[in-house]
Formats: sequence, C-alpha cells, structure tokens
Amino acid sequence: MLELRDIQKTYNPGTVRELTLLKGFNLKVEKGEFLSIVGSNGSGKTSLLNLICGSMAPDAGHILLDGEDITQKKESLRCRRIARIHQNPAMGSCSGMSIAENMALAECKEKRMNLRPAVDRSRLPAYRGMLAELGMGLENMMNARAGTLSGGQRQALAMAMSRLSPADFLILDEHTAALDPKAADLIMELTERMVREGGLTAIMVTHNLRYALRYGSRLIMMHQGGIEMDLRGEEKRSLRMETLLKKFNDISIECGN
Repeated sequence: MLELRDIQKTYNPGTVRELTLLKGFNLKVEKGEFLSIVGSNGSGKTSLLNLICGSMAPDAGHILLDGEDITQKKESLRCRRIARIHQNPAMGSCSGMSIAENMALAECKEKRMNLRPAVDRSRLPAYRGMLAELGMGLENMMNARAGTLSGGQRQALAMAMSRLSPADFLILDEHTAALDPKAADLIMELTERMVREGGLTAIMVTHNLRYALRYGSRLIMMHQGGIEMDLRGEEKRSLRMETLLKKFNDISIECGN
C-alpha cells in the first residue's frame, strides 16, 4: 500500500510567486489498485507523481510504501519498487541503443555492472517473446535503435522494459498524451493487461476522460491541490461521462482554463 500523510508542497517560497499547491494532502492507494487521476492544469497531478517517485521532496509530511517511510529515499532507490512511464516516449529508453540493448539494460538494473557483453544472447528469446505480446512487430526489430521507432512503439518498449525490473508499482504520467489516437488506444489496452496480469498497483494521470472512465478500479479528480472526487468500485462503474465532463468543466472554468 502507498500512503501520503499530511503532505505539503510550496513552490517559490518567500517570493511574489509563492504557491502552496499541496497542504495537508492525504491519499491511500491499496495494493493491486489501478487509480486514474484527472484534473485541470495546476491541480497538483504531476506534483503528486513527482513526490511519489522522489524527483521532488515534500516540505512536510510523509510518504510510506508498504509501511516503510520513503520520504527521504532517493529516486534512484525508489525505482527498485516504482516504475515510471513518462508522457514523452523518448524518456523511457535510450535512443542510441538497440531494442535488445535497452531490454538488457532494464533487466540488469539491479545487478552489478562488470565487464561483459552488453546483451546476454541467451536472453534474446525471452525478450522476443515479451515484445511479441505487444503486437507491434518489435520482436523482429531487435537490432533497431530505439530512436528510430514511432512514438507508440517506443512507449510500448518502455512498458516491456518496466516488466523486466522488480518494480510492483507503476506510475503512468500522461503516457498516451503524445501518441496518435490509434496508438494511444493500443497502449491503454497493453497497460490494462500488464497491470492485471502482473498484479501491479498503478497510478495513471491522464487528461483523457474516456480513458479515466473506462480503465482502472478507482478515479480521482484533483482541484487546487485537493481531491474533489474519489470514486471506486460500483460508484465508478456507474459514473456517466456527462457527469464527469460537467464536473471537469466546472473546475476548469473556475481555474480560468
């Protein structure tokens, strides 16, 4: 379980641009939950992910993962449990390395880096099998450099790479926003399957209300650093798009968006 207790985060303290975005913020995400987060610009969605992953530190409060306080733990250590897929597909893999090399790098993240071949050839069949499941033909492009792939292919590669790490918590940071509609739909189908089959706990921030409504077991709408709506189970399943859209539009207008 992930828990955020009394989190506070202020930007530009002591200046005319000071902004307290999160104040006394609390959130619990149960093991195996797939949480979708929506909200207008400036509502605190990305800040929340940065705090969880360790790329930003809170000014006050605590972050606990399965009861362990990780508030002061470095991002490089948190990634052993928490995998993150970014909005920009280029951030999930190394452009100048081949698909096989990227897969090998992801698998060796927890191992000592001694002098040895970059890719263990005995692992190639396993890599191909994982890539074949994506349905994008990447298993036939093992020597292609990641930088030559389309956005959808590269995001799919990043997802496959996350499966090679011991992480059991998945952060999805608007991971379909930079993709065309067809690729985005495919990535969402892959996401749901990966979370379900891997028994992962996932948090997805998205501006796509259709995805937030269709995918996941819980939906949160954030507003000015707080939680405006929190639905799960039957409440989420019975939520209509018209209701969600009206609430989102009301908040966006209030924020001047």
